[in-house]
Amino acid sequence: SGVVKLNAFFSFLVMVIATASYAESLPLYIQARQKQKMKMLVVLVEPTEQVRHIALEVSNDLSCNAMRKLGFNVTRREVSQMPDKATYHTWYKEGYSLATVLLLTPQHIELFLIDTQQGIVKASQKIERASSLAGTAHKVADAVWPILTGQEGIFSTMIVYCKERH
Repeated sequence: SGVVKLNAFFSFLVMVIATASYAESLPLYIQARQKQKMKMLVVLVEPTEQVRHIALEVSNDLSCNAMRKLGFNVTRREVSQMPDKATYHTWYKEGYSLATVLLLTPQHIELFLIDTQQGIVKASQKIERASSLAGTAHKVADAVWPILTGQEGIFSTMIVYCKERH
């Protein structure tokens, strides 16, 4: 009976140690997953050099937000016409959950935020062009950021600067 109690005690001890080891490793795994950047497309419809410049700045803004340590892995792509649901589905298969489609008009940038998994436009907005291309890009990023994160965009402020280290 003493041996049975001892075996039961050791079994219990092994179970506690194993559970504690698993519990300690779990938050590390979750933290690593949280630090991964979500893949996102910035899509340019009938791009001009101005739109390419704006898209580059928007991509940089969305890729790196040093103040909140959050960003997206952004890829830019050019298309000749507004994408359709079949295109959204293709992007989703490529691993892009989100796409931001930019269309330049004389006074505005038309912005469409696409949920590629559901194949729907989640948000659309006309953004008035700023006096500079960089200013316009920051306004676009400021419009997209709260939709994606629920936090106010700060890209148009003077305090935002991010340099990626290699």
